[in-house]
Amino acid sequence: MDYKTISTKVSIDELDKIRLYCKTKGVSPSALIREAVLGEIGVSVPQNVAGKNYFEYYKEKDTFSWWVHFDTGHKVRLIDDVSPEFVKDLEKVIAGALNQRGNAIMEHKQDSVAIPGKFFKKKVKK
Repeated sequence: MDYKTISTKVSIDELDKIRLYCKTKGVSPSALIREAVLGEIGVSVPQNVAGKNYFEYYKEKDTFSWWVHFDTGHKVRLIDDVSPEFVKDLEKVIAGALNQRGNAIMEHKQDSVAIPGKFFKKKVKK
């Protein structure tokens, strides 16, 4: 597959904002622009990043912040001032969705993991 470069001009202030955003998100400006352009024209862009969700509780405000800590070391705050009720509801919804998935893959034990079906294909003897 051949690739070509496209470009655009932005002001120095806009470039500084783009660089700061990219640093916070843990991506290069090229990756950010590529994702934005392809998303705009309806081409899905695979996300090849890894990390973990993290919730931080603020006792004085009785709220949470939701972060993603990428394996690259970057951290991105997804949302601030999340109410305990929202977090409890999110927990319930996620548990329900995981339960549906477990039923779909016939998971019967809590510590089970999905196993590719091709491991169970039996060879037909001739």
